[in-house]
Amino acid sequence: MLRGERQHCPLPLIAKDGALVPVETRIWPGRWNGADCIYSLIKDLSAEQEAQQRLVQQLVAGERISNAELKVRCKDGTLLDGLFSGELIRSQGRAYLLSVMLDITARTRAEHQLRASEQRYRALSADLERQVQARTAEIRAASAALQASEEQYRMLFNSAADPIFIIDLQGRFLAVDDQACRHYGWSHAQCQHRPA
Repeated sequence: MLRGERQHCPLPLIAKDGALVPVETRIWPGRWNGADCIYSLIKDLSAEQEAQQRLVQQLVAGERISNAELKVRCKDGTLLDGLFSGELIRSQGRAYLLSVMLDITARTRAEHQLRASEQRYRALSADLERQVQARTAEIRAASAALQASEEQYRMLFNSAADPIFIIDLQGRFLAVDDQACRHYGWSHAQCQHRPA
């Protein structure tokens, strides 16, 4: 690895209790605080190897395995997702392992991308719902404030001591207050849209 002939190395590490831990080590040269150094990244392979061992034990025990998902590392270091089926068969007094693995890496990646997309959609949908609720609350508050303001205006308009007229640009009454109706002897309906 140090000569650049390999990108990763499957040598195990020794844990504090002396147990060997299967790992994959990757290294690359770099600089740290102005000095040359070697960076390292180590991945624990225990779970992958334990899953493989369980499948082997099942096969050796005579169990048939069908469509077990398993991660498999190729010689070039790439990791594939596989759908594994296998069984132990006997022929001429010898035991053989018959197995098939379908590469489902593309499907697994597509499923992962779909789940990520669904999570983004749910987050956006929830955010949109929060925005709609907030905007609806704002509109309701503004509507209530407008209604209160209109009621206050109507009360002030109708309780004035002097007659009040609202006339449009064509000279027609749009509104008159109660005092104007009493003063001139008109009803509100008689004043609506009549010429001033």
